[in-house]
Amino acid sequence: MGVPENLIDALWKKGIKDLTCVSNNPGLEDYGIGKLIHRDRVKKMILSNSWHNEEFSEKLLNGQLEVEFVP
Repeated sequence: MGVPENLIDALWKKGIKDLTCVSNNPGLEDYGIGKLIHRDRVKKMILSNSWHNEEFSEKLLNGQLEVEFVP
């Protein structure tokens, strides 16, 4: 599927935070970058669409996540 799950898991296990992630979508709450968003590890997302990730949308609207949309 093109999702670097091992890398995402390693970033989570190392406690890395304040990440800037570039992707076409924010993943799901328990899959892809969504796992890092869910655990407040992502500071900024650069993406082309917001998919169906309610937590991403909530954090965006609450100002908890900086987002840059690109076509």
